[in-house]
Amino acid sequence: MDKVAQLPGSITRYRIVEARLPVCLARAQGLLPDQDGLAPADLVIADGRIASIAPAGTPASDTLPLLHLDGGIVLPTFTDIHTHLDKCHIWPRRRNIDGSFAAALLACREDRVNWSAKDVRARMEFGLRCAHAHGTAAIRTHIDSIETQTRISWPVFGE
Repeated sequence: MDKVAQLPGSITRYRIVEARLPVCLARAQGLLPDQDGLAPADLVIADGRIASIAPAGTPASDTLPLLHLDGGIVLPTFTDIHTHLDKCHIWPRRRNIDGSFAAALLACREDRVNWSAKDVRARMEFGLRCAHAHGTAAIRTHIDSIETQTRISWPVFGE
C-alpha cells in the first residue's frame, strides 16, 4: 500500500498507521505504553469513527488507503462545555485589564455598543472556526438575553 500524506475528502474508510494513543484509550485493546506513556497503534477509520485498533505494525488483510502518523498522537476531539459565542473575540476593542470576572463583565458591557448582527455573526463564526481548527467537536454555549441584545444575538445564533 502506498504512503498517503493527506487523504481526499471522498475517502470514508482508511487506516491510520504508526500512531500513538493515550493509555486510557488503549488499555481495553491490550496495547502497552511506550516510554512516554502512549500506546503505539494502528487504527481503521470508517465514516469518521474508529472501527478498530490494533498494535502498531499489525499486518493488514485489506488494501485500505494509509495515513502514516510517524509516531504522532491521536486524541479524542474536545467538547467545550461552557463558552460565550456572543461575547467572544472582543479583546482587540475591549481588553480585560486585570483578568478578573468583574473586568470581563465591564468589558462586555462597554463593548455592547458594537454588537450589531454583522459583528456578532463575524465573532461567532470566528470562534466556531477556531474551535474546530483546534479539535473541538462540540460546543455548549449560552447567549445573553438582555435588553436589545436579545433581538440581535438570538437570530444570529439561530443561523
